[in-house]
Amino acid sequence: MNKAGRIIISLILGIIYGAMYSVGKHMTSAGTLHGFKAEIFSLLLSIGVGVVASYVIIALLDWYRDRALLAVEAAFNWKVFLRDWAIIFLCWIPIWLAAYPGFFCYDQSGIYDMYLAGEITAKHSPLLYFIIGFFIDCFYKMSGDYNLGIAVYVVLQMLVVSCCHAYLLSFVRSRLSGRKVLCAILLLYYALFPVISMFGACTTKDVLFSAFAEVVVILVCKILDSPETNLGFGSVALCFLLVASLMLLCRRNGIYAYALAIPFAVFFCRSKRIFATLLFVAVLCINVFIVSFVYPLCHVKADKGLDMYCIPIQQLARAYNYDNEVFTAEQKELMNKVFNEHSLNNYCPVSADNAKYKFKTSKYLKNKAEYQNLWLSIGKKAPITYIDAFLMNTLYAWYPDSVIDGYQQLGDAWGWGHMYSETETSYFSCDVESPGTFDSKLPWLYDRLFYISRYVSFQKIPVLSWLFSVGAMNWLLLFVVAYLIYKKEFDKLGSLIYPVLLVATVLFGPMVLVRYYLVNFYLMAFLVMCLVTPGRKGTQIRYK
Repeated sequence: MNKAGRIIISLILGIIYGAMYSVGKHMTSAGTLHGFKAEIFSLLLSIGVGVVASYVIIALLDWYRDRALLAVEAAFNWKVFLRDWAIIFLCWIPIWLAAYPGFFCYDQSGIYDMYLAGEITAKHSPLLYFIIGFFIDCFYKMSGDYNLGIAVYVVLQMLVVSCCHAYLLSFVRSRLSGRKVLCAILLLYYALFPVISMFGACTTKDVLFSAFAEVVVILVCKILDSPETNLGFGSVALCFLLVASLMLLCRRNGIYAYALAIPFAVFFCRSKRIFATLLFVAVLCINVFIVSFVYPLCHVKADKGLDMYCIPIQQLARAYNYDNEVFTAEQKELMNKVFNEHSLNNYCPVSADNAKYKFKTSKYLKNKAEYQNLWLSIGKKAPITYIDAFLMNTLYAWYPDSVIDGYQQLGDAWGWGHMYSETETSYFSCDVESPGTFDSKLPWLYDRLFYISRYVSFQKIPVLSWLFSVGAMNWLLLFVVAYLIYKKEFDKLGSLIYPVLLVATVLFGPMVLVRYYLVNFYLMAFLVMCLVTPGRKGTQIRYK
């Protein structure tokens, strides 16, 4: 790749990173874009640093690749796969014991109550919560202990998730032939890094979704990378059908990113476009069939899709609080028909949970055009307020030095804040909700996990904090995508389309939490592989 291409991609990345860092720093202190003109020098400095840093890193990566020797992709090694799986799983056991019966948190109590009442909605991943509810009920009937059912489920989930990580590592090892130190570091990352291990013992739907998503990325890479014109319904295709279908059933918003990713994935397939189209669309059809026909038979209620409107809700709520004079009397009356007054008055810049609580979705849907016109009308009068609302609600996703404290800022308007009122960050829930009861077998270890989850000191350590940062992980994903475009390595680029679109759709969600972006942490080994290994021809890696 010529020097001009390196300069161009460095300029693009530097401008993006510099703008995000400078704007993010200003938004953190001021909460609005107003006054940003006074920080133009800071913006230019950030862009300059971003351009130089991007150029240096890209130059070093090119130099490292040029020094690599010719290597042939290694075959799948079952012995190494099983060894990695065992190491990761065993390293997670102390975390599970410390949080025994496991981190049963993130709305699990409410969802279990809905399971008992037969009121599960499509929003809450019915398949997963039917399984969790089944385990809790069965083991409670046998032992009279709710914890036992939760504990067994968590262990089984740990086995599945650690298996996904081991599979990812096996694929990466095949491309990192001869780089044993790097492979060992990546193995330790999945075995010991707190974000990975703590979520491994957590029952939120995002864990299995992200684990299946990392496997989907590998399978897509294999499909795009295959020199064959038609793979047929072999092992890769069957695995993709199964894992991708399970993935979409674990988190509802995943289907939107998946549907958007299909045209891009098909485009990158080149000679296999008919097969790829059939395969990718088949997964979509399976999901639609289950949601449309199987869920109703299981008495699963349809999802009203409130989370899709989080950003417009935040924008209207912010305008109502900060620019109330732009509303006419009729528009205020229209707002009061769908918003709860208490919710509006307790607008939280970094989370839509307050504003959307008790939002009357059914009334909105009956008068959708009227409310869309309201949204457009207020946006024309207060455009900066709308931009501020979006930037603040997504701040932690693109500013790497931010501290995730959404639940702390929510306060206790609706009785939620008491769980976080005496701590500094809501990085990880670290709780056991009812019907489970916290019964730590390793209290000293739990104390350290709780410190990481609820206090900010580690999030302020230079460099180290970026390993935990959602914003930094999104920056890494952006850098890898840009580098692959620069190198024209479309097999890897095509496999990352889904994670990129997933991040884009999550930006329109209620708030930024680590669990929503967990797939980026899970893909760390794959992202590293994309940077340090050249593209491929046939079954041979193009090392020089």
